[in-house]
Amino acid sequence: MAYLANLWPAWATSSATLLTYATGGSKDVVAVAILIAIALILTLAPTVYTALERAQMLKVAAILLLIVVGSLFVIGATTWRDVPTIVTQPRFPAAELGFAVLLGALAFAGAGGGQNLVQSNWIRDKGMGRHMPKIVSPLVWSILLFGVLSVLTVQEELGELFG
Repeated sequence: MAYLANLWPAWATSSATLLTYATGGSKDVVAVAILIAIALILTLAPTVYTALERAQMLKVAAILLLIVVGSLFVIGATTWRDVPTIVTQPRFPAAELGFAVLLGALAFAGAGGGQNLVQSNWIRDKGMGRHMPKIVSPLVWSILLFGVLSVLTVQEELGELFG
């Protein structure tokens, strides 16, 4: 399940579907544009996680804005008046859901391997894994590799000239 939840084409398609529902247009074109944007961002960013972290902060800000707007304009006064009752007298939803469904949801609600992988990458890129290199983009990797090969070639040529 962690693999299926982290597929970018599915995210791009669902985002494109929502966007084209609201604004119109072709969801296929928007989904491809989103995937191209993802590829460019991850390829051109010097450190992959830095680019992802900045995008995540933008998403967090958008979600906080959505919570504020929803709290102010969507939730009615009667619901706000009932908040103390909801907090002080919570109900167990097993009757509405059925106990087996509720336990099944709790069993599969854990972070799983995908979340552990994300956290280990974050720990490494934040400097807590000092002995592991950061994940760099393919473009940066190829530039570094080209630089190393160029230095080796120059050293060989100098060795032939002066050796």
